[in-house]
Amino acid sequence: MKLTDTRTKVKQTIPAKEKELKKMKMDITSHSISSRDSAKDAVKNSKRVFTELVKLIEKKSNEVIEKIKAQEKADLDQGAKLQDKLEEEITELKKREGVLDTLLQTDDNIQFLQNYESVSSSSGSNGFPSHSFKPCCSYTDVNKLVCELKEQLETVFNQEINETLKKVSDLATKNNPVCIKDGDSVKVKSSVKTHVSGFSTLTCNIKIGDKVCVKPSVETPKYLWGSVKRKSIGRVINVQGETVTVDFPEQEGWIGEVSEMDLVVSADLGSPTHDCFKIGNRVRVRSSVKEPKHGWGSVTHNSIGVITKIQGESLTVYFPEQMDWTGVLSEMELMSGDVSECLSLSPGARVRVKPTISTPAHGWGSVTMHSIGVVVAIDGTKVTVNFPEQSKWTGTVSEMEAVP
Repeated sequence: MKLTDTRTKVKQTIPAKEKELKKMKMDITSHSISSRDSAKDAVKNSKRVFTELVKLIEKKSNEVIEKIKAQEKADLDQGAKLQDKLEEEITELKKREGVLDTLLQTDDNIQFLQNYESVSSSSGSNGFPSHSFKPCCSYTDVNKLVCELKEQLETVFNQEINETLKKVSDLATKNNPVCIKDGDSVKVKSSVKTHVSGFSTLTCNIKIGDKVCVKPSVETPKYLWGSVKRKSIGRVINVQGETVTVDFPEQEGWIGEVSEMDLVVSADLGSPTHDCFKIGNRVRVRSSVKEPKHGWGSVTHNSIGVITKIQGESLTVYFPEQMDWTGVLSEMELMSGDVSECLSLSPGARVRVKPTISTPAHGWGSVTMHSIGVVVAIDGTKVTVNFPEQSKWTGTVSEMEAVP
């Protein structure tokens, strides 16, 4: 009797399932027809958009290259004009020298007196100002700017593409939710704050301002690594549902899953906390930092400077090699000692060109390697010095040394 009852239920189920299969085939066929053109259009449009982006980058790249070439030509043209000017002045001076020689050898006193005033009044070197060739563009700075642009574009592209992929995935999940059947293992989403009576309220341990890192157990984050490394430590700037946004030293605005992150206690950071840094502290870049977030500039691992400003995670440091250097707190370490050691090149200090410098960046002018002058101004990496031989001489901070 039980088997007969079971058989009857099976017989009743078969037509329902056959009807369900027929409907599914019709739905699949209908979707295939309607989505084929839509999918083709989406692929075509995606290719077009990315092709336009590539063309835009190529166009801007050509503009930068043309700008560099134009600047190079302008520098060379300026140099050629200065060279021609100097050659003309030398020719003029030689011509005047010949006139003077002729006048000195004349025995006619009247002729001598008649020509004396005209040749003596403008025969000196005062009428010929000193010339020096100073290129308008530093190609080292251009290289640095282009590298910074590349890093910024990579960050933006990775972030935006990952965000787009996430939205596409969310659309697919929204339009076709996964069915949960009997026997499946489940857990409550971390985005759910309050649940049905009888369940506890789920709260997230990670909040804005916390320092976090990717869990060691995570092989590849859901939204990929980007520029972030496994041992990177960042600060949470936003938590939205299951998604967390983190500012890492290597990449700002990195997006990950809350479940992929671990909280980091200050004691585990291996570096001073935010509160340890004060304006006036002596600092240097940590030896473990290969490339600071905002670049080295003229600073090195051996440079020691003084903090002049702290704003959030960023700080501004006065280094002898570079004023107003910008870095992040997690890249720095505190130093002990007298602050005045770092300020030896401040205005009023006695300085000279380092013996190791064969030719200063802006030339010697009337200054020599034995000249000693007084600093009158410092502007970024440039220093202005009053030497006995030349006032307002311009050099770079890294070329100078303090003289007791």
